[in-house]
Amino acid sequence: MTSTSTDTVTPELTLYCLPPSPAPLPLVSRRYRVDASLLQQLTEPDQPLPASLSRAVLKRQVEFAAGRWCAIRALRRCGYGGPSVIPIGIERAPCWPMGYVGAISHCKGLAVAIAGEQQYFSGVGIDIERPVPIDTLRQIVSHIATQPELKLGIARGLPYEIWSTILFSAKESLFKALYPTVGRYFDFLDAAITQLDTQTGQLQLQLVHSLTSRHIAGNRYRVDYAVGQEYLVTRCLLEAWP
Repeated sequence: MTSTSTDTVTPELTLYCLPPSPAPLPLVSRRYRVDASLLQQLTEPDQPLPASLSRAVLKRQVEFAAGRWCAIRALRRCGYGGPSVIPIGIERAPCWPMGYVGAISHCKGLAVAIAGEQQYFSGVGIDIERPVPIDTLRQIVSHIATQPELKLGIARGLPYEIWSTILFSAKESLFKALYPTVGRYFDFLDAAITQLDTQTGQLQLQLVHSLTSRHIAGNRYRVDYAVGQEYLVTRCLLEAWP
């Protein structure tokens, strides 16, 4: 990956060293701040905010615009030459252009997007998070993972806050990768982490319940993860079907 004055891959992500993609998968990231002047830079001249966000708080507007800014540049690096607007689709998911898949994530000042061609991928997912505070985790962890999943990472020496956040993030990445073919929301507990390799930064998610005729209970999906000084990142790549 290369850096320019406008499209910058931030040091946090380059240090993560996620495994190479099996096919072209540009990644673009950008630092942002909650600022009206930055919002104007991100949305002009050809990436206006959708009408549905016209009354949203500034933080939400900037996060959205930063994510779309990254996404369109990732698409351009794939060779996409169409309009610079990525609409909001059903259930607020991005509507990627015909022939492409992608994923967007943002977390407290950092936005990131990946994009690839459907001839190589049926879906891709990426998620960035900061470790969730332990008090918050205690309130939500039962909705994210089972006790066997929690014990898996802790037994390998991962701190509770880090491992619980990886669990959350990995399932977010899986959801984003599956959504183009599943077409609906599903629950964190519809997939369970069954394998973890802390040396390679890989884990395996297995579907507990069938989602479609292709994505059935027992199917397994690889998710790569890496932990940096400020953020952690997960990524799920699904190869195109024959």
